[in-house]
Amino acid sequence: MVIRACTDLLALDWGKQIHARIIAEEVEFDSALGSSLVNLYGKCGDLDSASHALNAMDDPDDFSLSAMISGYSNCGRIDEARRIFQMCCLWNSIIAGYVTNCQGIEALVLFGAMRKSGVREDSSTFSSILNACSTLGIREYRKQIHAHASKFGFVDDLIVVTALVYTCGRVEDAKRVFETMRSKSLISWNSMIVGLSQNGCPLEALDLSVR
Repeated sequence: MVIRACTDLLALDWGKQIHARIIAEEVEFDSALGSSLVNLYGKCGDLDSASHALNAMDDPDDFSLSAMISGYSNCGRIDEARRIFQMCCLWNSIIAGYVTNCQGIEALVLFGAMRKSGVREDSSTFSSILNACSTLGIREYRKQIHAHASKFGFVDDLIVVTALVYTCGRVEDAKRVFETMRSKSLISWNSMIVGLSQNGCPLEALDLSVR
């Protein structure tokens, strides 16, 4: 829990001190602890330490590998992110990584490979692909992806709708989904506020921010 708090605060120095204490006191290094350390170092951009923590794990779980992929991607080291992906096939992480690095074509190619392999898309996949389409300006394909998301029941998912706001300006759809959500997370609030402010609705964004 302490490592997670350091991660949320991006408190790398504190995290390193706690890690050193763990080593000094010979605390058992299980998968949960290893995952937390990989996530901490990955999000803080200390990829060498993240790699060391990953290598110390006997059997890295998907969370750890995904954190490593995200860490490499966020630092522009997409080739290394792809190398980790090839070890574990974490489709969403690598697709999002390519989108983050403005390599939308590569993201779409991977999306096609993912579908051919029989892996089912989820809201995160659709969100990344919609963002890729927006970056590339591929309107017709974006419409196809929207229709595909609707077919599989993701049209009312806030993550997908938020992506549609950025790519298609579908503010009313996003507002409808947001207002009907029983439990709104901080991500939900932030996504809605940013979506409104970027689509010509500053007063509504301000109203949400002070609720």
